[in-house]
Amino acid sequence: MEEKVKSIWDEVDLPKEEATDKPDPEQSENTADGLFKVKTFENAETSEKYDKEPAGYESSPEFNLSIEKEDNAEKKGLLSLLIIALCAVVLCASIAGIFVMIVHRNRELKNSQAEMERLRNLKDITPSDPSLSGGAESVLEDSFEGEAPVKKEREKAEILDKYKALYEENPDIIGWLTIDGTVIDYPVMQTPDDEEYYLNRGFDKQYSDNGCLIMDTDSNVGVGTKEGDYLGGSDRPSDNLIIHGHTMKNGEMFGNLSLYEDEDYAKEHNIIKFDSLYESREYEVIAVFYSQVYYTTDDCFKYYKFFSADNQEEFDDWYDNIKDLSLFDTGVEAKFGDEFITLSCCAYHVEDGRFVVVGKRIK
Repeated sequence: MEEKVKSIWDEVDLPKEEATDKPDPEQSENTADGLFKVKTFENAETSEKYDKEPAGYESSPEFNLSIEKEDNAEKKGLLSLLIIALCAVVLCASIAGIFVMIVHRNRELKNSQAEMERLRNLKDITPSDPSLSGGAESVLEDSFEGEAPVKKEREKAEILDKYKALYEENPDIIGWLTIDGTVIDYPVMQTPDDEEYYLNRGFDKQYSDNGCLIMDTDSNVGVGTKEGDYLGGSDRPSDNLIIHGHTMKNGEMFGNLSLYEDEDYAKEHNIIKFDSLYESREYEVIAVFYSQVYYTTDDCFKYYKFFSADNQEEFDDWYDNIKDLSLFDTGVEAKFGDEFITLSCCAYHVEDGRFVVVGKRIK
């Protein structure tokens, strides 16, 4: 039997003497994967076979589809490469951006720490400006009828030496907050015309993620000293001073204030030191709790609205609520007429959550 042909080109070029042989029936089948055919004709009477030139062939739909698939595959391959390249560029840019951000944050953190260290050192420097020093002032006191007015000495507000240089540099400073054994050792700022001015500004008024500790504008720190009855009672401090600070992930400002939720930690760090510009004060932790900022229409206890109690009822309402909210009993009690300090920072247990530490003045 004649060897089976393998391609259409072999079939077209077969010699005529070979074509006179009786065709193998298998040659009438589709060859070349079914894409082409060879037609043969046989004279039954004379056993003569006449080869005819193969008719012109046309590409089948399957072949065209195969070519189109190959083209589409090539296009898809190029598109995939482009997408991969684009993703690689985006990934590299993202990594570079994150790297730059980390470097920037680290640099800013170092600058902030260096600035705080500089301010702490300034506390021990006495300024040369004598106008910042206080002392006594002469005032005329009313006398009894028929007697001449008597001139007496009354306390004049005097800035503590350790804060004079800081006040010279930035008069927005209202005091200094310190808790021994923690990172909290910062100046406290107050700007009545814009309470959030130092929200993202440092002591130097330049942008800072840390911002500063901010005394609530409704809190009056007071002028003078307790011994001097705050200039005769004309400028006494509020019953409650509220200080706001950022909950920084790096632990700066009030970033670690939530450690007070642990009772042992709270007992070990139970003394809060706050100096006004005129006197040093100390407070003992009386309550630690979680709360939140509510809508103005919400009828509920809002710790951040209490600054002074005009009567026993107002005091009791505030005091009973902070004691009920406290995570544990600190063992410290208070009464109407006491002074307090409230440290407040963001918390994430609820929307607009807050973590709060309250201290009662003991010095």
